[in-house]
Amino acid sequence: MARVAAGRLCDVQWINTIFIYQFGTLLVGFVTVVLPVIQSYRGIAIFAGIYGLGDGIFITTMNSLLMFTVDERRRAAALGLGNTLLSVGVAAGPPLAGEQAWAILFHIYIHVHILMARRCKTQISDCRLQA
Repeated sequence: MARVAAGRLCDVQWINTIFIYQFGTLLVGFVTVVLPVIQSYRGIAIFAGIYGLGDGIFITTMNSLLMFTVDERRRAAALGLGNTLLSVGVAAGPPLAGEQAWAILFHIYIHVHILMARRCKTQISDCRLQA
């Protein structure tokens, strides 16, 4: 639905396609920033709808911008290269984010165990002093 509407808006002569592209990107960015605050299923459903709307606007206008910002004989290369670069980012995002999450969890895990080892060491030395 959003892709069709964004495509029709891009066809209007007096509307700049770059502004539609910026709106879609800002919409996706805003709902992504708000995501950690959501606490209900209804909120996640609203998030998914708004994110889908922004993503549809983003994808449609990106293809439109790629098609009409280069000359006619380079359009195929521009569209192919633009979508290839987008797919690399989409495919690499989740594994990289997961890697960062595991790195953070690893550091927390190590620090907790160091603190626990210190506490056990002090408790063992206190027991020796009492005996």
